[in-house]
Amino acid sequence: MSRAQLVCFSDAEKFDKTFNSFLLIGKVSQQTYTVTCYNKEYVLHIYNDRLEVQKNIVLDFLPNKCELMEAFIYDNNSIVLLYKYIDKGIGYAEYANLNLDGLLKRQSIVFEKKTNLFKGDVDEFNWAISDDKKQFVIYNAKQRQSSFQIQYCFNTADSLSAIHNLSVPTNEIAILSKFVLNKEGVLAMFIQDVSSAIDKPYSHALATINLKSASIGFSSIPIPLNAYALEHIITPHAVSNQFILSLIVKSKAKQVNKELQLFQIAEQGAKANLLASYAFNSVALFAHMPIGKSNDFQQFHLSKALCKTDGSIFLELENYYETSRVVNMGGFSVMAFGSAPMS
Repeated sequence: MSRAQLVCFSDAEKFDKTFNSFLLIGKVSQQTYTVTCYNKEYVLHIYNDRLEVQKNIVLDFLPNKCELMEAFIYDNNSIVLLYKYIDKGIGYAEYANLNLDGLLKRQSIVFEKKTNLFKGDVDEFNWAISDDKKQFVIYNAKQRQSSFQIQYCFNTADSLSAIHNLSVPTNEIAILSKFVLNKEGVLAMFIQDVSSAIDKPYSHALATINLKSASIGFSSIPIPLNAYALEHIITPHAVSNQFILSLIVKSKAKQVNKELQLFQIAEQGAKANLLASYAFNSVALFAHMPIGKSNDFQQFHLSKALCKTDGSIFLELENYYETSRVVNMGGFSVMAFGSAPMS
């Protein structure tokens, strides 16, 4: 019989300090790894199979001005830390690699740039990690008036590739999402052309970048005229080199239902294929949901998405009152629906 164990982490000596963050890194063999941060001091904790602390290692090489940090087990033999911070008006993105005993193997500054919020340019200074934690990329993307530019490097064994520079002419665009990386090393982002006249519809696309070949493609997303995208989730296909884009769109006209739309981007630069579209008051979408006063279908929003190896995509929609899961199988028609009350 399987068993679950709840572990409470506490340290009375630290109750007077500011708790900043907690990261569950993962487990290798019989060891579990976490990182906690108090007063901007990061500590790596290593536990045995009984979840007893074996080591507490202060990560003193990390700057105390970290804005964001992500950590994960890479290739079952090392710990990767990705983090960024601002110091004296300059932004930095850095990479560090530790062995499973918590010793630093490699640390390097990947990007640095002066921060200026008043140039009117779009900057995305971040990283993306594939679901299997075997691929990751650190990037600095910019929209410079008539071109989209991106600098990036990706993992190669225990190191990083050289920095690649890619620039393509575009209209003025807005980057609408944090970038998503699939297992094949293809980076995807949802973008919107904002150069259109105010009385014309915006055009949308999924931009995909093959990291190794340094090629970029734009897949047009045919959102209905006079409609706009409220929310979206980009989901890499579990097996093939494809992406699924889940959108909630709404007409600019008042008193109009939102729609859930699913698009398939089968190859780089190909036009997206509309797989399914459901109005938020449709029987197909909410057929098995009990009707009650709390069920305001228009308040549901996208929460999570998961693509399985058989091509099924699972979407989680939720509102303030309950969590509802829409299960899409095979042909992308809704096969099941369930809800779970939230306290």
